[in-house]
Amino acid sequence: MVVPLEHIADAAESYEDIVGTGALLKKVIKNGNGGRPMDNDVIKISLDYYGLKDSSPNEMTFILGYLLNIEGIELACKFMEVGEEAIFKIKSHLAYGESGLSLDSCNIPPYHDLIVKISLVSIQERQKVFLHSPVNELLVYCQKFRSRGKFYFERNELDRAMFIYNKVLNILGNRSSDKPDANLLVELSIFQNNLATCHFKLNDLKKALEISTAAVFSNPKNIGAMYKHLIILESLKRYDEGISFIQERIVNLPSEKDLLERKLCKFMAYQKEVDDSEREVFKKMMQ
Repeated sequence: MVVPLEHIADAAESYEDIVGTGALLKKVIKNGNGGRPMDNDVIKISLDYYGLKDSSPNEMTFILGYLLNIEGIELACKFMEVGEEAIFKIKSHLAYGESGLSLDSCNIPPYHDLIVKISLVSIQERQKVFLHSPVNELLVYCQKFRSRGKFYFERNELDRAMFIYNKVLNILGNRSSDKPDANLLVELSIFQNNLATCHFKLNDLKKALEISTAAVFSNPKNIGAMYKHLIILESLKRYDEGISFIQERIVNLPSEKDLLERKLCKFMAYQKEVDDSEREVFKKMMQ
């Protein structure tokens, strides 16, 4: 006889406070007999949400440690053994937080604490090492990481988006240091631009400029990175650098010539204002 999840979740037996803060509580309903997963392990789980519309069990496979799942579920999996089933109560800040989640099959209100049943089906690969993965496999993972980073960025969870981008950049940077693969350099530039955008949104303009400079160097044909770089230069009032950058890009990216020429006029006008202002100050000093 299968006991409904709501009966198990509401049962009187106590939960274990596995992180010591009350943010993640666990109750085992079936013991496991295998090892525990760690960051960089590829795992397969069955996940069942309690109290949500259409909350039938859902199997998924993902790599731990990259926030491809919500933080509470990733953390919960690290406290399980293969073959184990457990109920977890997850506080909202480790779940979908102040934004909640609205999908066709699932509607989670803001600040909603989750109750989930997780079955750790298997550890499919121990300690995935991307440094030695085939390029095509790494590119597939990059798509997943990009999508997840965008998910957090659009929810304004910039710390989580930046966590993903930094981890992936560390991998791509190591892979591109010796014999750079053209496709990996394209991905490197995309992730650098995404990270620069996060820093820009946080008003950390100097860091944003540092990373956007790397993005346009990694892939000079990354149009999005080019325009983001110009926005950052304009925000920092580094018009002379912007002028030089645009003049170079007009030659190398003829498809963007018209828009770049308009940008060039704008930057030259800004620089003229700066030069005129400096001349006025100099004249007053010399009087």
